[in-house]
Amino acid sequence: MGDPVEILGYVAAALGTVSWLPQTIKTWRTRAVKDLSFWALLLVFATVSSWLVYGLLIVNWPLIVANVICVILVGLLVIAKLRFEPRAVTPAAAPADTGTAPLV
Repeated sequence: MGDPVEILGYVAAALGTVSWLPQTIKTWRTRAVKDLSFWALLLVFATVSSWLVYGLLIVNWPLIVANVICVILVGLLVIAKLRFEPRAVTPAAAPADTGTAPLV
């Protein structure tokens, strides 16, 4: 059997990674992104990307594997937020309100 500390690392990495799977699947199935915070997703994306770079620098496989998957899953949520969020529509050249009643 492997080193208990490394096994713990893989277990923690697996749990942290799997935790993003249900949200990612649900978001892409329903296309419901209204309640997802864009800035929170970007912050999480930056966090897992940083952990991935750190894992690569110290060659720590639990960190690398978990954060490659997390970057993909959280990246998909960011893409979904950008793709499925309704855009604010501005009225096209609406006539200015003059405060007078229209002539009939």
